[in-house]
Amino acid sequence: MLRTDQLKGLLKFEQALDRNYGYVLVSFLNEAVDAAYAIRLIEAMKYMKQKDRQYITLAELQLGKVQAIHLPRITVEGERGYDLKGVADIGNISK
Repeated sequence: MLRTDQLKGLLKFEQALDRNYGYVLVSFLNEAVDAAYAIRLIEAMKYMKQKDRQYITLAELQLGKVQAIHLPRITVEGERGYDLKGVADIGNISK
């Protein structure tokens, strides 16, 4: 959940320069699921408004109902993390 000031800041950041993309990282982690996605905040907000709710489900991300980049799980020097290389490929999600 984003605070109002965080939300406004991300929206202003995206509008400041053409190369700015207001991505947020969304992760789902429990015993059964370990998945993460990068999604443009503006796209997430449009989708949630269309659905008249304030959340996006894992299934919706997996099915491509909203544009997002899946972040594969990686291990670097014994530490678990997510591969952010796909986020740099902004061709996957256009402005």
